[in-house]
Amino acid sequence: MAKKFLPVTNECFVCGRKNPSGLNLMPYIEEGVIKADFVSDESKMGYRGVLHGGIICTLLDEVMGWAPAYIKKQMCMLADLQVRFVESIPIGTPVTVIGEFSADRRRVWEAKGKIIDKEGKLYARATGKYIPIPPKKTKEIDEDYLIYAEGDERIFSS
Repeated sequence: MAKKFLPVTNECFVCGRKNPSGLNLMPYIEEGVIKADFVSDESKMGYRGVLHGGIICTLLDEVMGWAPAYIKKQMCMLADLQVRFVESIPIGTPVTVIGEFSADRRRVWEAKGKIIDKEGKLYARATGKYIPIPPKKTKEIDEDYLIYAEGDERIFSS
């Protein structure tokens, strides 16, 4: 199954195309889950030679948040994030961040995520709780803020 890239923005720290200090992440759907490939540089370093833990949390939040948003066709915001750091991620190591929708508790959606390398080595895993954004606000965000690839159908206001 081919990658289907999700919309991005210009300003966002994580996916912003015009944010010079951002992560420039490009989340996509593959095999029914949300994924994003990432390679860090030294500007994202924590301790010498390893990716900062806050960046790891940010990557997981972004991809995990897309999982319920895409499935439910409604944007959401992080309410709680639990991260288990398994192994340090060396700067320059290509990794894949994976997020999956795991539960609908009506007012709270849950997702799980992990960061692995191409051999499947686990660096971090997480669970998150997300609060749905009201449909009207979701539609505004979709129409006024999200940038889709040419020909892609809108996810939230089609």
